[in-house]
Amino acid sequence: MRARLFGAVTVVLLVAVALSGARSPATGQAKPAVKKLDFPHITAPPESSAVAFKWMSEELTKRSGGSLNVVFHGATLLTKELEIMDAVKSGNVAIGNPSATTTTPTPCSTAKSGGTWTRRSRRSTS
Repeated sequence: MRARLFGAVTVVLLVAVALSGARSPATGQAKPAVKKLDFPHITAPPESSAVAFKWMSEELTKRSGGSLNVVFHGATLLTKELEIMDAVKSGNVAIGNPSATTTTPTPCSTAKSGGTWTRRSRRSTS
């Protein structure tokens, strides 16, 4: 679980840096507008993942120098994994973490008769 949380945090940080542009305006140009990023998650603090994502959102806002405003919504904006995935796909929210996506069917969980699926999703007939 810790590795999954670390991976999700890394992805979100990379997306935030990419969205921020990481450029400063030239002399005489206006500062870019603040980008507000709503970040829904299925659980709220004091759940450990929600505490970590809330901290991450605050750090992103602070470290971006004001160019990003990441607002964490723990169990309030969207409360189901599929709702979060659909909202990100449709562009209604910029980032999201549907932390329980292991409930969706994968080749490993949909074994057919006559064989089984191994970890590498190769069918074995033994």
